[in-house]
Amino acid sequence: MHININITNYCNQKCVFCFAGAELNTERIPRNMSLATFSRILAAHKDKSQKVIRLMGGEPCLHENLSGFLDLASEKNFQIHIFSNGILNKETVALLASYKDRVAYVFNISTPSFQHNVLVRNRVINLISYLGQITNVGVSLTITPFTSIDYLEHLKTVCASIHNVRIGVANPIAGEKNSYSLKDFPLFGSVMVNIISKLRAMGYEKHIALNCGLTRCMFSTTQFSYMKKHVEYMGWSCFAKEGNIDVSSDETAFHCFPFSREYRLPIKGRSLEATSNKLFAHHMQIWAQQKNTICKKCPHYGFGADRCPGPCLAFQHNQ
Repeated sequence: MHININITNYCNQKCVFCFAGAELNTERIPRNMSLATFSRILAAHKDKSQKVIRLMGGEPCLHENLSGFLDLASEKNFQIHIFSNGILNKETVALLASYKDRVAYVFNISTPSFQHNVLVRNRVINLISYLGQITNVGVSLTITPFTSIDYLEHLKTVCASIHNVRIGVANPIAGEKNSYSLKDFPLFGSVMVNIISKLRAMGYEKHIALNCGLTRCMFSTTQFSYMKKHVEYMGWSCFAKEGNIDVSSDETAFHCFPFSREYRLPIKGRSLEATSNKLFAHHMQIWAQQKNTICKKCPHYGFGADRCPGPCLAFQHNQ
């Protein structure tokens, strides 16, 4: 089980597609997680065979006590992954580099500044190159049916420094307006194939992973065959990553960011594994209530190998 620990709800970017938008800059939860809270979260993780934590936010590298979090997790022998936008000052970069290969990174390159600000983009690219010589560095892309892939060209010089690429769809937040419709779903397949083709043409031959929210109907038969050759696992909808749990600074947990305002549980008094199981069971209840009539007619509908349970539940909730 991977634990996503949201150590701050502050971010220095404002991405229109942000799936964590419901958690950002809100007074409902503490802006920064305390080290004591972080310690209790680590103690609640009982599965010693899967000691992986992901520091997230907001922008986790802006936390005022980042070094304290990294030191404590290192002492407890956790594998640490940081999900960042890479827009960091020199002092923070030096701090991160000091942990060498004890910390791995995934940098979001779909931010407004990476896309449109040359100076910021060059800083992030230089950071990828620098840390990629020290430890495992990946990049993440968030796509809509209308995403342009022109900016991928800027990665050409650092392909050798990138160890993995994560691609995800812009899942909506439950209770807000969807920015695309079911009829737009096939456009996702074209964008996804174009991205992977571009990466391979640029010389990137390493691992490509997919985030949740994908559906089988986004891909034609030809596109699906192509995808299976280039990605490790094709999982569908909200259930592709069912082993994940998100924990916030108020010591509550939720199954996914898009539904964080709809259902969350306190972690006090139970293991993270038990909390995750209860959250997943609730997610299944939502799925059973929201079954899409159109999806039921699909020959790929259902659970199991190559079966698709339908779109992101937040997307369905908003329809």
